[in-house]
Amino acid sequence: MPDTLYIIGNGFDLHHGMQTSYESFKLYLQRKHGLVFDTVEKFLSIDEKWSDFEEALGNLDVDLLEDDASNYLPSYGDDDWSESGHHDYQYELTKNVEALSSELYECFCEWINTVDVPNNPTLLNLKLHARFLTFNYTQTLTELYNIPKSNVLHIHGSIDEPANEIVLGHGWAPEDRTQLTTYIDENTDTRIASGYQVVDEYFSHTYKSTSSVLRKNERFFASLSGLRNIYILGHSMSSVDLEYFRVIASQVKFDTNWYISFYKLEDKISLSQAAIELGLSESNVHFIKMEEIK
Repeated sequence: MPDTLYIIGNGFDLHHGMQTSYESFKLYLQRKHGLVFDTVEKFLSIDEKWSDFEEALGNLDVDLLEDDASNYLPSYGDDDWSESGHHDYQYELTKNVEALSSELYECFCEWINTVDVPNNPTLLNLKLHARFLTFNYTQTLTELYNIPKSNVLHIHGSIDEPANEIVLGHGWAPEDRTQLTTYIDENTDTRIASGYQVVDEYFSHTYKSTSSVLRKNERFFASLSGLRNIYILGHSMSSVDLEYFRVIASQVKFDTNWYISFYKLEDKISLSQAAIELGLSESNVHFIKMEEIK
């Protein structure tokens, strides 16, 4: 059994000249699917480069969403009220929510399949018969490094799999937020109640269930106890994926060496904090630049 595991993040693909940043997805969406792009920009709290795209899916501005649809919520006694418009408020909410969930997901899968693998990038000196855990959807490892597919686990799916196998979303579990439907009582307008359900379903549909992915790949994680070296290449170790690292850390020996790549100094600071959260021994954590792996 190989004693080395490479954990691959999006920075690995970027290092090889691939246009896989969330900013690239933003530009693609703006160019190809303007209405979906405008909806994201309007209702999600997201930074200019979309670098926190997945986390932003959990930061839906519910107040703005409901306020925007309130034009379709006339009082029952208004002159312009009609029975035919009873579901207009729910329809307007659903239209925007679907743009931010199922339509956005389809656009993402469409985009990632357009990303080209460069022909002659400078390659790293990787141990080809090691084990690889990649968070990327691309086939960079097999196409550029000829890594056997049997050695690579695409933990969030890949472009070679059906689109519905792609795992994308925020890490805010439904049980960790108060469901809007809990506020419904006998005095709640039925249209408002239906709207609450639409919003609650959005958060459920855009949730990336790490626990489900871990259960699905339980045998892989249980087989890591013999590792001596772990290389984390191009992964931010952000909160949305940190649970995977916790499970790995719990499986390997305390004196396992962790080599963590960083791009900028501020990245090193956040990665150091993640290593502390994982309880890694400071003497076994080594920060490296990816280009040093020659």
